[in-house]
Amino acid sequence: MHVDYGDQSRWPSQAGLTDTDLTVVRSDHPRWFTPIPTIAMDNLDDFALVDVPAPNDHEPLVAIDHPRISCTASYWDKGLTGAVESTLVRSGTAALLYGVADSLPDRFGMTVFDAWRPLALQTLLYDTVAGATDGYLSVPSTDPRTPPPHTTGGTVDVTLSFDGHPLSLGTAFDDFTNLAHPHSLEDADNVSGLGAEGPLARELRRMLFNVMTGAGFVVYPMEWWHFEYGTRRWSFHTGEAPKYGPATTM
Repeated sequence: MHVDYGDQSRWPSQAGLTDTDLTVVRSDHPRWFTPIPTIAMDNLDDFALVDVPAPNDHEPLVAIDHPRISCTASYWDKGLTGAVESTLVRSGTAALLYGVADSLPDRFGMTVFDAWRPLALQTLLYDTVAGATDGYLSVPSTDPRTPPPHTTGGTVDVTLSFDGHPLSLGTAFDDFTNLAHPHSLEDADNVSGLGAEGPLARELRRMLFNVMTGAGFVVYPMEWWHFEYGTRRWSFHTGEAPKYGPATTM
């Protein structure tokens, strides 16, 4: 299932990107192109509870503002209930994301589709598609110990961009199919099914995964674009105490 929120992304070739453009990048940063390992779906019962938020929970929400990062505000543009015009994250999450953007080669950047969500928007999205999907959207819990990742301000839905154009890395944003799983393009059949775009999409998905996880983010096992920092999922996979509970703009 694909929910079209007008993510504005393009296939790599449509953005003018070729394998030649990646040659120097591969040479300079070979680890960025390490294959993505198979990532098992998380067991929510394993996540650490945010019983007592750490002091960093007081980090404010800030608007993403970086010359190499664009934001689409897809949900706002669609007029969805609860959506906000600014793309907000915790200040610590923003700092990590800015570091990733600064590390990218010339002509590359990042596009953020979505970040912090008010609970009302999370509820709307869950109610809209949860019946047709399995696990792609978090339950809109009101319990402060179990906040949905996007309501913490520690989560970004992000892709690479090239010459300012956001890239579709095998699927569009909010494509709730198996092809959206981060490691799905390590399957040769899935790559060939995308035709000429397949090899480029695989390489760029590897690049996104490795630069983001190398910076300290963890990926959601069902969505190549979804990365978290300071959340319960991040805590479970890193062994560090969770940083963020539910966030508000107040």
